[in-house]
Amino acid sequence: MTEALFSFEPCRSTPCIMSPIALRAKKCVGFFEDLVELLRQPGHQHDHDLSEVEATDAFGRFKIWAGNIGAFQQIELKSSLDFRLRETPKISTQIVEILDELAESLEDGVSLCLELSAIYDYNFHLQLAPLYRMRKRTAKVLL
Repeated sequence: MTEALFSFEPCRSTPCIMSPIALRAKKCVGFFEDLVELLRQPGHQHDHDLSEVEATDAFGRFKIWAGNIGAFQQIELKSSLDFRLRETPKISTQIVEILDELAESLEDGVSLCLELSAIYDYNFHLQLAPLYRMRKRTAKVLL
């Protein structure tokens, strides 16, 4: 899938086409940030196969890997991964596919955390509702 996305980042003052690898690497960063933030929130430290520490560690390793190979840089820069792989489309395509799969997995993780959070919040509310009603009845009796 070739997307002609435009960006006004370091491309002199004219629009440039967003690098395929850079676009996907930045998309993964966004999903990693969402996942780590969700796992940090109170109530998310329950029954997850993934902890906030593990997600933060994986995110850090991803940023180091992507930064070291130039995955975040625009195609015009000679140090970018897109630029260095411009004559080897098969490898470039494989990296794009791997980044797409990673983004999909991270998005699934974010969705799962949101679903578990909703279930946890609902169950927590069900546990508190009887206590609230009992407190309300006690207040009426005392008045």
